[in-house]
Amino acid sequence: MWAVLRDVSELRRSQRAVRETRDSLHRHRRQEQTEHRIAAELQEAVLPPWRGSLRLPRQGPGALDLAAHRLPAATATPLGGDWYDALELTDGQTLLSVGDLTGQGVAVASGMATLLGAVRGMAMAGTEPGQLLTLLNQLLDTTVQPALGSAVCCRYRPETRTLVWAQAGHPAPLLYRDGTGRVLDTPDGVLLGASSGAVYGQSVVTLLPGDL
Repeated sequence: MWAVLRDVSELRRSQRAVRETRDSLHRHRRQEQTEHRIAAELQEAVLPPWRGSLRLPRQGPGALDLAAHRLPAATATPLGGDWYDALELTDGQTLLSVGDLTGQGVAVASGMATLLGAVRGMAMAGTEPGQLLTLLNQLLDTTVQPALGSAVCCRYRPETRTLVWAQAGHPAPLLYRDGTGRVLDTPDGVLLGASSGAVYGQSVVTLLPGDL
């Protein structure tokens, strides 16, 4: 009697590793899909409910015609912590803000919601844009998960047609007047979360009818 023996231990280990890797990939894919759905729902819940155009404040000669459109980098990119907001304040002024937190996923979207809530609350309390970003930086500095963020915060006063604004490591707004565009003079301001003692300046620009 002749016998041929073959050790298949390594083959079995390889097959088991392939199965475990495939199962792990399926679990990871399901987890990513769940996190993306939660982040999308969270972002949708905190961003402005209006789409298209908006007029604020709703009364008065110095009203703003507003429009917004968000353009993600790619459809497959996980949602991050970017936001835009327009809010009519109790004193008839208008808060405009745009910002972004570094990172992606549910934790970053949740942090964005916290910051946006703080921005709205402080603006309602009458905090000026420069001081608002200073306090926002302190808030971000005390969070459990350190993060960096950029933001522009504007307060429009319709009675004088003035725009008071501050920035934190963010490109300055562009002003288009009579067919010519220019970058607004940028006040001092580093990224949110970059320096615990940062102080943010602010600038004032007077708008004319037809300015964009």
